Amino acid sequence: MMSAAVYYNLTTYRPDAVDVAIARKAKVSSLPDWLEVNLYYYTDKRFELGIETVANGKNHFRIYDIEKTVVDIVFYREEGWCRGNKRDSYQLSKEKR
Repeated sequence: MMSAAVYYNLTTYRPDAVDVAIARKAKVSSLPDWLEVNLYYYTDKRFELGIETVANGKNHFRIYDIEKTVVDIVFYREEGWCRGNKRDSYQLSKEKR
C-alpha cells in the first residue's frame, strides 16, 4: 500500500519495506532475506479490483491504481500502518478478514 502511495507521489514517506498484496488463499513459500516485505491478504474480489500493469523499460510490474491506493490508505488508517506503527502487517491483514 505505501509502495503504491510512493509510486504515485501521494506521500514523502519512504518505507523500509515493500508492501505486497496477495490473494487470501495464496501460499507464500519464501521471502527474500535482503528485502523486507509486508504481505497483505485480500479477498479475491478486493485483490483483483484496481490492478494495472506498469512498464518501466523492459520491466513490468503490477500495481494498484491511484484510486484503489487511496481507498486502501483510508481503509487501513485506523490500524496504524500509515502512522509508522510497528505492528506486524500479516497480523493486520488477518484481523481484516
